[in-house]
Amino acid sequence: MLDERMRKVRLRSAFSSHLAVALKALAVDGKGIAWASRSLVEDELQSGALCLAGGEEWRVTVSVVLVRSRERQSPLAEQFWSLGIRRSS
Repeated sequence: MLDERMRKVRLRSAFSSHLAVALKALAVDGKGIAWASRSLVEDELQSGALCLAGGEEWRVTVSVVLVRSRERQSPLAEQFWSLGIRRSS
């Protein structure tokens, strides 16, 4: 569905990165558009440095999950994970 819309508007990928902050910086510099989480670009949207490039049909729902090794970690890491478990319940 999203791929079909992208073909219709003839978008061309010029740069890709696993770091959304790098994509945001390029968009702020006027180098194109970027897929980024709303929370990452909220300040720039509020200030007017960035604007939404498309309507609701271009928004994508994303699920984020936390994963970890089954092996015991350092006491600090275990404390972190126990906080995550409590918040998700």
